[in-house]
Amino acid sequence: MVWVLLPVAAALLGLERAGYVRIARAPGSFRCWGARRGVVWLGEPVAVVRALFLAFKLLQGAVFLGWCALRGTPVPPPVHPVAWTVGGAALLAGQILSTLVFYRLGRVGIFCGDRLGYRVPWCRAFPFSVFAHPQYVGAALSVWGFFLVARFPEDDWILLPVVETVLYVAGAGLEAERSRPLRSAPARRPFPRDPTQYTGGTIAGSCEPDARKETAMREVLVLFLGATLLGATLIGLTEVAPAGAATSESAAQDVAYGTGSVLTTLVYAPIKASFCILGGITGGFTLPFAGPRTAERVVSRACGGTWAITPAALKGREPVRFLGAGAGPRTAARR
Repeated sequence: MVWVLLPVAAALLGLERAGYVRIARAPGSFRCWGARRGVVWLGEPVAVVRALFLAFKLLQGAVFLGWCALRGTPVPPPVHPVAWTVGGAALLAGQILSTLVFYRLGRVGIFCGDRLGYRVPWCRAFPFSVFAHPQYVGAALSVWGFFLVARFPEDDWILLPVVETVLYVAGAGLEAERSRPLRSAPARRPFPRDPTQYTGGTIAGSCEPDARKETAMREVLVLFLGATLLGATLIGLTEVAPAGAATSESAAQDVAYGTGSVLTTLVYAPIKASFCILGGITGGFTLPFAGPRTAERVVSRACGGTWAITPAALKGREPVRFLGAGAGPRTAARR
């Protein structure tokens, strides 16, 4: 079930990042799209981005709740003191960061106003003094916190947080690229009348620090290091035997195995996901020529198998299978 749900969830969650990357790198094209008859009723360009933001957040929430429901999460989820404490702290920190970003940038700045031709002053106050993309750091912390509370210590608790972290890091890097020149959009309805707010096509400033290579690398390190430490600590704790039980391994060793588990999964999971996507495409091409059974077998082989390198796998207690078992045997045909 996981190998079916994960690619679908990743694709749906990727729509948000793809949308923002499109706005950042082709703002003129977005303004033209926003001036179309079916969209212009939403208002000025930042109003259109705000509507997309709300739609994307509803989609993200639906994916998270759907994942929990399909994976059998009880309501309310069982209380795990360590996970709830760390997850609650991550969720709170993430929401504080997100709230501060909204407060610092305002309605125009937060919804890509600097890319869409509005005059947005540079902002260097906290949290921009620490992070180049505090909105993404806050969002990633919130996602990790939610799944720690809702799914830990189930085997799949780490999957969507890792997917979201990769998407946020990739999105931050792609959005930092220099956008193409703005094109004039058909003026079906006037944009803000205040000339100090809208420049009609000239980017007048940004509320983010310079997107240099050093900043991008620091962002990658911050997000991945935070995710690694958080996941490693809690995965290690799941391996610790209950109080009073005999064990030959110390908690430090368990945390070390947890660290190795998260690091190897961060490398392995994208490779596995890419292979699964290729398998799905191959299965689609196979379907009209070899029939649904063969196509199903191709997809099952590509998308089945191991998706996360667990501490038990590192210890040699369970195998790592890159390929799945394939479809089940064909039932006997009637004569």
